[in-house]
Amino acid sequence: MQQPTIGILFNDFQLGGCERVAIRLANVWVSMGQRVIVYVANDVGNQRALLAAGVQVACADPLIETSRLQSQRLGQWVGTRATEDRPVAYFLPGNSYFPAARSLSLATDGAIPIFAKISNPLWREDRPWIGNAIFRLVTRQRLGKVAAVAALSPQLLRHDEQSVGLSQRRGALPDALNEQWPQNHWVRRRPWHICAVGRLVPQKNFALILRSVALLQDLPVTLTIVGDGQLMPKLQRLARRLGIERRVSFAGAVTETSAFMAEAEAMLLTSRYEGYPAVMIEAMVAGTYVVARNASCAMTEIIQSPLLGTVVDGDQPEAFAGALRRFFADPQRRACDTRRAMARQLFDRHIASHSAREYLKFFGLHTPMLEGAGG
Repeated sequence: MQQPTIGILFNDFQLGGCERVAIRLANVWVSMGQRVIVYVANDVGNQRALLAAGVQVACADPLIETSRLQSQRLGQWVGTRATEDRPVAYFLPGNSYFPAARSLSLATDGAIPIFAKISNPLWREDRPWIGNAIFRLVTRQRLGKVAAVAALSPQLLRHDEQSVGLSQRRGALPDALNEQWPQNHWVRRRPWHICAVGRLVPQKNFALILRSVALLQDLPVTLTIVGDGQLMPKLQRLARRLGIERRVSFAGAVTETSAFMAEAEAMLLTSRYEGYPAVMIEAMVAGTYVVARNASCAMTEIIQSPLLGTVVDGDQPEAFAGALRRFFADPQRRACDTRRAMARQLFDRHIASHSAREYLKFFGLHTPMLEGAGG
């Protein structure tokens, strides 16, 4: 007997944290016997290769090109397939998919429950008050027909409830990391090497990383930026202008980022805002120190010890360069094994199979396969 179908909405398969997490959930759900369909607006990007063989992919035809209305149009198109695919739940894996909720609900007459995950704070410090107030109203409207909304941590749950007050909030659910403890022992650590991982978009503020590295030219620091996006040419020009182009490499989009983290001594995260950046946990699990901007109220939930990393206030290159100098001068700089051991407990709460089971309960799918699945 075929298990209930879960539909997941993607704009594309480009490198992105919320899509990568959703792929892990989809893979585990399929291994538990669920049927999963990933609906994609534009079939581009390397992350499609991460999908397990049993996950079905449905591509919009014609493709829905990238635009401000892409998610909304994706929701409309997915709704037209409801009778054929007969899903019992739709999953929106991040904030950028909120515009799809209303159009999807209208297209299905509200007959199929929609569940949304908050991937970034709904009330952001980098926006003016009036901008947050408008976003609050728009978000309430977009999510008005959603069955339930998931936050990524208790602190983020409280933050979003206080700032937006969505009545549908159900609870905090763990993000899905790798299913097994990563085996990175074969990766050779490169002294003085740092990395940054993410889409090359304004939110991630990679220009701040380049300007910070430019202040460390008296040290043999090198940098690898892992990811692709609209700002790639601009960032490459900035590296040349700062005189650090020989120190910086752009790896582009890759399907597996753990080896890049494992070879670096430190990872930088300079985002203007974040929800619960799982990439920080992945770095610490690799034994890599994290220097992160105070871009989320969940930072203290992730960096629980000075040995794991440090949080930098503001967006001044001098502050990030200073944090890196202190790290490179620290006698515990190479305590990678200790760092990995400390991150283990945090990682275990985000094992993909545990997260997948929690989400199925969140969707109201209490199946025998769910109860009997291994951890």
